[in-house]
Amino acid sequence: MDTTYAERHIRSVELARRCFLAGARISTVEYLTGLDRSVLRKYFFDRKHPPKPGKRPDSVEAFLKNATLLTMVEASVFYCAYRRHLELWPCRAESVLCGYLQHKEDVTGSALTLDRAFYVVCWTDGLWATREKALRFATCTVCHSRYIAALAGHEHHERDCPFCRLWSRYAADPRIKGRFPERRREEVRSALSFLVAGLRRAHEDRSTG
Repeated sequence: MDTTYAERHIRSVELARRCFLAGARISTVEYLTGLDRSVLRKYFFDRKHPPKPGKRPDSVEAFLKNATLLTMVEASVFYCAYRRHLELWPCRAESVLCGYLQHKEDVTGSALTLDRAFYVVCWTDGLWATREKALRFATCTVCHSRYIAALAGHEHHERDCPFCRLWSRYAADPRIKGRFPERRREEVRSALSFLVAGLRRAHEDRSTG
């Protein structure tokens, strides 16, 4: 057997295992790994443990129609994490999974599923399940955040940016506070002090080296 093929197959199977652990449906894992459904069933399921039931996420039109403010914030936070991982590790499938896992760590009580996150990437990048882009990744000129929104001929950041809307409602909405707790000042100050100390040591090491 071709060693290169065997290594790729093993990596795909391992990626599939991690995706299933993260709650993905078999159709999503098919796209991300390139493994056939029959292969995935053989490796990971049996009659006592069938694949996760349920349909695929709705169309992009239904997604935008039903999306709440928190839905759009979470989609944007995830997509930013996905793009950061893609810059460091140019493998889109791995970046989807790693970006999603990072998002789950960063956002308390996140309702975003891996299947939905996968389709956000599909709709924004025009990949896998769709070949046409239906969402855009924009930069707000008001708060300078990057966010996901519908394709539009004219950008309207005050209306479209979920982070501006989040900030305007933050103080009065306990649900938003619970999902995105405010960082305590002493924690931020401590983190900045640690970072500055590390940069100072690195500068001194280069000066004396």
